[in-house]
Amino acid sequence: MSRIQINFIRDSNDSNTDDVMRIRASDESQSLYRVEYEDRTVTARNRLLATEGEVLDYVYSVFVLLPIDDDPFESVQITCPTFPSVLLRVKDLGRAQVQSAVTTIIKTTMRNWPSPAKMCTHHLRNAPSLSS
Repeated sequence: MSRIQINFIRDSNDSNTDDVMRIRASDESQSLYRVEYEDRTVTARNRLLATEGEVLDYVYSVFVLLPIDDDPFESVQITCPTFPSVLLRVKDLGRAQVQSAVTTIIKTTMRNWPSPAKMCTHHLRNAPSLSS
């Protein structure tokens, strides 16, 4: 299933300590999204069901808090199914240009959610080899 994933990176050499936020389209309603925040240092997961506006407000508030944290993350990586992965320094998250770009990426993905892909492992008859 497609999702937006935001990794909050504590140590670039150890991905096991990253906190992770995942945003997925909800099965319950086309206007709702499932948001999950996983804090890997205490093995805690928080989940909520939210509208587009609530998701954007939540992400915005998290991004505003990060640069003023006394024990900040090193960086944040945003992975969306419709955009290239983006790595941002936490100290830059307070800049209006960065906040606008993050909001645009998330909003655009939520409004143009990709359809679930089907994977097929059957060989196509008379198809040329991909390694040719």
